[in-house]
Amino acid sequence: MAVFLTLQSFQFSGAQQANQMVGAYDYSLQTGTFISLGDSGEITDDALQAAIAQAGAVNSIIRYNISDGLTIEDKLSTSVGFEEGDWSDEPFPNRLFIQDGRWPANVSEVTVSSVLAEDYPVGSSVSLFDGNWTATVVGVAKDDFSRRTSTLFGFPGTWNSLATIDDVVAERYGNTANRSVYWSGGDPTVIVDVVADVLSSSEGSQANDILLQQVQSRSELTSRTSSPLIEFGLGSLIAPFVASMVGTIVATRFINRIRAVMLSIGIARRKTGLSALWAIVASLVLGLIAGCSTGIAVGLALRPLLDLASERAIGPVYDVEVMLLGALVASLLGGGLGALLNNVRQSLSARELVAANRAPVHYIVLPILCVVLVTAGYVSAQAAQSTDQMILSGICFALSGVALLPLVLELLLLREPRSMPALLASRRLKAEIRQSGWITSSVSALLVVAFAASTLLASALATVNDSNSSAVPVGQIYFTPPADLPDTAADGLTQEIGDYIGLQPISFFIADGGVDLLDGSTIVVESVTAFETLTGVELSSSEVDLLQNGGTIRTKQPNVPEVSFESSDGARHTFSATVKEGLANDYRRLDGFILRSTAQANDIGLVNQTRVFLNGSRDQLALAESAPIELGFNSEWLTLNNVPDIFSEPVEARIAASTISALAVSIMIFFVLSATRLLRANLSTLRSIGAHRGWLNAVLFAQTSTVLTLAVVGAAFTAVVGMFATIRISGIELQLVIPWQSIGMTILILVAGTLIAAFVSSGRLTNDERFTST
Repeated sequence: MAVFLTLQSFQFSGAQQANQMVGAYDYSLQTGTFISLGDSGEITDDALQAAIAQAGAVNSIIRYNISDGLTIEDKLSTSVGFEEGDWSDEPFPNRLFIQDGRWPANVSEVTVSSVLAEDYPVGSSVSLFDGNWTATVVGVAKDDFSRRTSTLFGFPGTWNSLATIDDVVAERYGNTANRSVYWSGGDPTVIVDVVADVLSSSEGSQANDILLQQVQSRSELTSRTSSPLIEFGLGSLIAPFVASMVGTIVATRFINRIRAVMLSIGIARRKTGLSALWAIVASLVLGLIAGCSTGIAVGLALRPLLDLASERAIGPVYDVEVMLLGALVASLLGGGLGALLNNVRQSLSARELVAANRAPVHYIVLPILCVVLVTAGYVSAQAAQSTDQMILSGICFALSGVALLPLVLELLLLREPRSMPALLASRRLKAEIRQSGWITSSVSALLVVAFAASTLLASALATVNDSNSSAVPVGQIYFTPPADLPDTAADGLTQEIGDYIGLQPISFFIADGGVDLLDGSTIVVESVTAFETLTGVELSSSEVDLLQNGGTIRTKQPNVPEVSFESSDGARHTFSATVKEGLANDYRRLDGFILRSTAQANDIGLVNQTRVFLNGSRDQLALAESAPIELGFNSEWLTLNNVPDIFSEPVEARIAASTISALAVSIMIFFVLSATRLLRANLSTLRSIGAHRGWLNAVLFAQTSTVLTLAVVGAAFTAVVGMFATIRISGIELQLVIPWQSIGMTILILVAGTLIAAFVSSGRLTNDERFTST
């Protein structure tokens, strides 16, 4: 209970999320447009607010923020963020609190976060951008959702007021602020259309459907549940279940001792049985009441301490009634299973176990180990940011199930088969139940590591490859001859390559120079058609006009009306510009596109002429690989972009899978040899009941197949559960891909190795003891 309540403390409620994301408004929207230091978005801001109000919004505000990256000049090692807003109206209630002083009243004042208060108390000043902006600290604020961040809170219009900063200073710092819109009332779809229209006409913007996905709604945020299923299971089901099971086993041992004394003094067995049952039930109920009460009290007592130590606000307490009901049901089930396991153990062992009243240690250790592994898997999944962390979490979840396989094996052996060899194999497993359980868990644990790791790795690779396939042009073949190769020879060789692979090329150049605003190369294409064919994106009529009239199509934000281009000879050229959305991510590494006619009109040199063949099939890519040999040119001149093969299973993973298979086979060989040795020790007894070669083989193979089947099935089941739990908790979307070939090969090696060992061992057994068929 204490664990469950503690986990709840780190989950925001819907109302908390709404306070954090939209504040006092109904909706918020990150527009995806950025205003660079030294520029002003005031005209667009006024147009936005007017259009939003006309579309039905009751109240709206434009806010600029920088999450990180500003440097205060006397604290060069400190990177701070910036947010502006009308703080006096409490736009974020229950999130931001004034601890000292007040909120800023003009663009020359700031309020600092509590982290900065020690260095910048009320009355001091902060200086940024080479002293071009100095603001007086008028207050200290606490951000309840981000208590450790360093933030400057400014007055509305502060960022736009910095448009007067010298261009050289602004260019050197290069900070950009993100524009967000907050409003109440109105239809969000209509508002988004209005916002997109205003931004596209002034600065360029993302498509309407993309903007609509960025809208945060107070009603949706508030209605979201914050009670993850795994936390409910961990806090109110698994722990009481295991505690009741272990407690029942321990209590039964104690009660059996009392019952033995009662029987010895002549009390009827029936009465002692009822007394024992009532004692067990009373123990469960009292333990449940005491445990739940103590757990809830401890959990509630820890919350103030957690709030003091946490870097953010803690979540509310909820679902306590459901939690208590779940704990009651889980406790009853756990107690019943504990009593069943205790009886199973008594039937598997001789009567001296009952007389000694010894509860098996692994009945207590294994369930506790299961809970520990589930907890470790949950914590790892919550913090997962990479494939390695997800694999670790999946393995922990899966191993929690593997830990219980020895108990499952005992339950399976409870019912004895009728076939004599199978009955004998079952009893041999019972007699060596500890070894059999250890072997089953060990082999299954190795298989779990192989199954979970290979599946999560394959899923992660498939997800990345699919993402790249949709983001990067597939099947491109680039031909870049050296600069000293004559144009006629390069053109002729290009045509030969095209004829050889069955594709026609598109030619483009790189402009000799660079854009000051952002890093990246400017690509020079022959025509609008060449641009659309190369990128696979169709231009609008306004974009076509801009490109044909000497402008540039940019590939990334910020969306500014003009860019300055400096060619290699030092000459500067100014181009009209717009950002084109929907381009593949591969093109985001570039800066933009211009026409060849534009480059020639501005005397911009061209370098690195490249011919590209688009949409090549796998067969054509294979032909391209052989083209340098067949056509007699340097293979370094040809670059293939075969996206689906960018990421593949690393060699290390295959080596690890082979090693795991070898270890599992070694353990099974040990089990087979051990089972054979025990059979050899009892050959005289077996011979007295008419055992022959077939019997011996059947007994050995029945033992082996039981352990092997349970290990493989248990590993597969727990690995699947572990993977789904990891993906669900981590929130990382993966395309689940099961590497059947790798898993099948691992199982095949294990089965083949075990069968070979069993055949060899059984043959030696029967030959050494001179058994003959009857």
